[in-house]
This record gives sequence, structure tokens and C-alpha cells, in this order.
Amino acid sequence: MRLSRAGFTLTEVVVVISLLGILAAVAIPNFIDFRTDAKTAVTKDELAALKRGIVGDGRIVSGGAYAFPGYEADMGAPPGNLASLVTYSTNPNGYYDPIVRRGWRGPYVDTSSISDYSKDAWSQAYTFSTGSRFIRSLGPNGANDAGAGDDISIDF
Repeated sequence: MRLSRAGFTLTEVVVVISLLGILAAVAIPNFIDFRTDAKTAVTKDELAALKRGIVGDGRIVSGGAYAFPGYEADMGAPPGNLASLVTYSTNPNGYYDPIVRRGWRGPYVDTSSISDYSKDAWSQAYTFSTGSRFIRSLGPNGANDAGAGDDISIDF
């Protein structure tokens, strides 16, 4: 009589589970880095879009004039806050006057491509300064490193 030996021994199962655990320990940190890299790239794209909304895009010229001059060219000064790029707020210059070519001609940021233009990919509000002329994300750690460390910043 012959005994059939179906299945695995306890030693084989323990070895396979140990190998899977080691593989997971090596792979998981790499996947976390991919998420951080993706969020960093999204935040950089949003900062570039906000900068274009403020200072315009000098690469696009139509009829000898900039096709997208930006908030600063239309209003004569940078916005007081990022919300001014999307919605008209009370401003002494008012709506756009085609004779003097001044006034709000927004929105300057396409909110259909940016889910929340005022927050970075980590859901932290951007730091915005018209005096120092920068927009900054606090980065993955969420701490203000004054533009150093993992902060992501763009000047305008």
C-alpha cells in the first residue's frame, strides 16, 4: 500500500511566509516613495499654474500682445490672496476696462484641472507672500522649514 503525500510540510509553509514577509518589507517603502514623488510633482504643477495666473505666460503672443497676461498685468499689482485668482473681489480697479486695459479678467487659474487651488497635495494651505513674492508648500512633513528641507517653493 502506498501513501499519497498531498500538501506541504510545516517547514515549507513557514519558509514561504518568511520570504513573502521579507519581500513586503523591502517593497512597501518603495511604494511609499512613489506616492510622495507623485504628490511632489502634482504640487509643483499647481504652483506653476498659480504663478502663471499671477504673472501670466510670456510664451504665448497673439497680435503683438500677450495672450495671457495674468492677474498682475491686468490689475497692476499682485493679488492679495490666492482666492483673487479665481473669483472677483472688490478692488478699486474694478472689472476689465478695454480702453485702459486694466481690471479683473479672470479667472486666472483653471479650477477644473486643480481640485483645490489653495491647498497642496498633502491638503496643507499654501503660504503666499506678495512682499517676498513667493508661493510655498510645506511639503510632506507639513512643517515650515522656511523654504529649506522638503518645502516646495516658487518665486513670481
